[in-house]
Amino acid sequence: MALFHRVLCPVDFPETSSKAMLFAQRLVRESGGELILFHAFGTPASYDQAGQSQPADPALQARLEEIAPVSPDIKVRRALHVGPPGEVI
Repeated sequence: MALFHRVLCPVDFPETSSKAMLFAQRLVRESGGELILFHAFGTPASYDQAGQSQPADPALQARLEEIAPVSPDIKVRRALHVGPPGEVI
């Protein structure tokens, strides 16, 4: 039985979040769960519902996609959302 089904790992791309991501991956690998890499961003591309997950800077999505798990058997989902990180996480 999995100890964790999902582990949310907020990322802001600097070195500090990579250390947190390594720890989150260890939890997921040991439990067979899913890792959710999450990044909160500022100004959306538009203010409609679609804009809530589309940053004004499309490079953010590319940077999030570049984050690869240490093990290929780790299930990873990536999510972007507009708003202050402390509120949307």
